[in-house]
Amino acid sequence: MTGEAWSPLLAGLLSLSFVVPSHAQADRLRLEPMVVQTARPDKAIRHDVEFKSVLDSSRREVLLKGPTHHSVAAALPRLEAAAEARLNWYAIAEPWQADPGIVIVSLEGAGGKQVAVRLEKSVYFLSTTKKLAEGKPPPAPKALSHFVAYRIQDGQKLGQTGDVEVTTGAAKTKVRLKDATFLCVPAEEWHHGELFPVHDRGFCMIVFTTAPFGNAVPSKTGTLDQFGLNSLQLGRAELVGVAARLSNAP
Repeated sequence: MTGEAWSPLLAGLLSLSFVVPSHAQADRLRLEPMVVQTARPDKAIRHDVEFKSVLDSSRREVLLKGPTHHSVAAALPRLEAAAEARLNWYAIAEPWQADPGIVIVSLEGAGGKQVAVRLEKSVYFLSTTKKLAEGKPPPAPKALSHFVAYRIQDGQKLGQTGDVEVTTGAAKTKVRLKDATFLCVPAEEWHHGELFPVHDRGFCMIVFTTAPFGNAVPSKTGTLDQFGLNSLQLGRAELVGVAARLSNAP
């Protein structure tokens, strides 16, 4: 991806950034583009949780429903036994408006180019999960956290005309990114008295729509997240998450 491929969002708007604590380079989360598939669970979950994203000023207690999507990306650098980031997406029953409404992000795939992203309401909570399979599953990256996904306003103005390479199973596929749809930012969570902390406050993902890709035949995968075991029927992928950094992060 080239820096010229990106266009700033809402040019002329007042840019609002926020300060996040510095972290050592080793604590940074680095991921390949994340493939997001629709999911139909065998066991639909409805669960109240309390969390606070890095954009929120206070903790919120919300009802989650799902999973509605499942996503996966290999951690970088990609070694023979690479860590693997997996997230189950749960719909937020009562979304709230993002605060602040405009944030500045640096696009890692575009030479650190900064753009303003205008946010609407929160729509999903992304819970870390593991894939159930024979043998030992790939470990999760140490810097992986839960996330909150906020819908992006006027996402077509954050156009990306280049292709990105994604991994689907053992195959590599090039896909064309279309409209920016969600900004996913880290969130700390309190669940049954246990704190799930944020490990890399500067990492975020911009999720783009794409033409459908991957296996056209629905597949099943077993997952284990904080809400228990579940079996998901996965559809074709139509979303891809691209790594970025929140403003003022190292």
